[in-house]
Amino acid sequence: MLPPDRNRYFIYIITACYFIVGLIGISNHEVWLDEAHHFLIAKESTSLSDLFERIKYEGHPQLWSILLFFITRFTDSVFYMQLLNVFIMTSVCFLFLKNSRFPIFLNVMILCGYFFIYEYLVISRSYSLLMLALTLSFIHLTGNPKAWKLYAALLFLSLTHIFGLIICTVICVLFFLNQFEKPGSKKYFFGLLIIINGIVVWSIKIPADHFLYHYDTDSIISYRRLSKTASMFAKGFLPLPDITDRLKWNSNFFTNTLKLPGIIAGLFAFLIPLYFFRKERKLLLFYFISTSLNLWFMHISPVIVGARYSGILFILFIYTSSFLLTKNSCRGASWYLIIICTVHTISGFIMYTADIRNNFSNSKRVASYIEEKHLQNKTIIVSNFSAAPGISCYLHKKVYYAEQHGPGSYCKWNTWPFLLNNDQLRDEIEKQLAPNDTLVLVLNQYYFHTDLHDTLVFKDPRIQFQKITSFNEAMVNNENYFLFYVFSIKL
Repeated sequence: MLPPDRNRYFIYIITACYFIVGLIGISNHEVWLDEAHHFLIAKESTSLSDLFERIKYEGHPQLWSILLFFITRFTDSVFYMQLLNVFIMTSVCFLFLKNSRFPIFLNVMILCGYFFIYEYLVISRSYSLLMLALTLSFIHLTGNPKAWKLYAALLFLSLTHIFGLIICTVICVLFFLNQFEKPGSKKYFFGLLIIINGIVVWSIKIPADHFLYHYDTDSIISYRRLSKTASMFAKGFLPLPDITDRLKWNSNFFTNTLKLPGIIAGLFAFLIPLYFFRKERKLLLFYFISTSLNLWFMHISPVIVGARYSGILFILFIYTSSFLLTKNSCRGASWYLIIICTVHTISGFIMYTADIRNNFSNSKRVASYIEEKHLQNKTIIVSNFSAAPGISCYLHKKVYYAEQHGPGSYCKWNTWPFLLNNDQLRDEIEKQLAPNDTLVLVLNQYYFHTDLHDTLVFKDPRIQFQKITSFNEAMVNNENYFLFYVFSIKL
């Protein structure tokens, strides 16, 4: 253990290094759909009420979108969103180092792990706000802090993300029940917070015309849902990327390659912490209920399980252990923590360096190519439109979204059909192509890797197309692009 002064300086040095690592990371990271989408929603919104109308399909509390709204009043550069994310995560780093009960070397390993050094630092999403709110909430759950600080932290937590809302509700319910054993009026406040959380849940209800309602109609006990939920254990506790698959983002060696044995290993990694909490029943109850509710939400949700969702299981374990567990219990869990954190540190190093060496998304390359060839003033049609926000973000203009039948920047999730077939895409192109004109067609898949001349046959024989170039091998599977000229000729 370092002396207090040296410990304080060490915290400052590590925090400064973490900030620099974040800056280098975002400087070499191309934003993808989810990052660009929320930035563009904020950018397109003319007022806060307009913002709330546009984000009603997102299904999350939208404090992140509100922050982006104010940023986009001053700039249309997505870099400032990334910089905000780094500042938030640097604050998390400092607070974690200052308050964690773990040894310094273990804290550093955690901060060098996959979620801290890459997923929540380099990729700019609302998870950074969730991490900050979680950190503040756990800090104020320890010792005897002023009550209003805990209340403010919990309210903050409930406004960051659906996972934050779930965790906040669990804390409030447990405190509410606990207060009946003690005199005082705190139970009324926690009861009020529970009601507020209920209102927030009601306000983020997804409208019935969201495309996801068409997407996942499997039964609750279907193999697809069960395997999806089971994969969260490995993706959260053992986030080692699948090194056999060209280091694609969101891949996992345990679930992709090992499959069932990998899922079982992840399940054991998740269950072992329950043993460490066995002597502290309140912590056991909190950890078990919080993780179970988050797992249940992902189970019934149609969204595909990504590492970012699964990470909350690991973060809850780390925070419950480092902030709330007694020192004796911490020492008992040290061997497990070192093993898990070693896997996370290796995973973080692999993905962070891979993002620097490779293109996370090819959207920036497409935008740069269009500008270099002076094509930005031509009609640019993009399909599938879910891969278009990154292009729109870097071009600083709307493009034509074939699925939305008009110009767009962010995705409108009530679009249906969500994917156009060849005939529908052909009709959209023919409507937009003026006589003797040329437009640019950007596809994020080479129409199922077949010859476009065989799959996209125009009714008008004067319409021809020519492949320009392609951008492949992005870390995000869905953001590889093929560019074509489409033009009409005189017969």
